[in-house]
Amino acid sequence: MSYTHTDNVVYAQSPADPTKAYVTSSPAATGAITILKEVTINTLTCPVTSIGAGAFNGNTLTSVTFPSDSLITTIGNNAFKNSGLSTINIPDSVITIGDYAFTLNKLETLSGGKNLTTIGQ
Repeated sequence: MSYTHTDNVVYAQSPADPTKAYVTSSPAATGAITILKEVTINTLTCPVTSIGAGAFNGNTLTSVTFPSDSLITTIGNNAFKNSGLSTINIPDSVITIGDYAFTLNKLETLSGGKNLTTIGQ
């Protein structure tokens, strides 16, 4: 099951733990997007804990906003690859950023992420 928010960000239940949700491939998401703290999928309210591999790969994004109390712990491989971002503020909840998560962007500012323990290539 999945849920698509008004900004075309697609959320799905985690295969490993269906009480949690993640951002999955969202090819129609463009411009300014917001990653939600939680979503309701099939009557179950799930915390959003990760951004999946390639979720926004090749999208045209102008900004990504996270709630101040974000529960995202992982940003997957290629998550924002070639998506046009120039600035992003990583939530402090994030502990892992996968390989090439922000490659082929023109990042001028990458801030936040005080609790990062793993950053991929």
